[in-house]
Amino acid sequence: MPEDQPVARLTSDGFLKPVEPNTLVIGDQENYLNDVITANITIPSLSKFKENIRDPDPSLLEIELPIPKMYERTDGRKEIEIGFIAEELPEILRRGNGYDLKALVALLAWKIRRLEERLG
Repeated sequence: MPEDQPVARLTSDGFLKPVEPNTLVIGDQENYLNDVITANITIPSLSKFKENIRDPDPSLLEIELPIPKMYERTDGRKEIEIGFIAEELPEILRRGNGYDLKALVALLAWKIRRLEERLG
């Protein structure tokens, strides 16, 4: 984000809110955010804010997820990390130059649920 444009504001009730709806950009590809430390992350997800709600296509259960990798970033802190390589993930899980963690967690939860049903 340009330095002269705010990305967040502190509300009168003490909450830090993004200026643009649902978007708070911290860092970029050159200066990325290494860690987010919080007691909890809540993703607003009430049905009243959604439309066209439906079950995912069962073919998504057939998506083969890649094996996580260990790596060190070329910039920033030189610590060993574990994660995914965005290019190896299915297109439905990618967002920009990264991946959609919420979608990945949802797909994993669905796959686990199906496995539990089979083992049932």
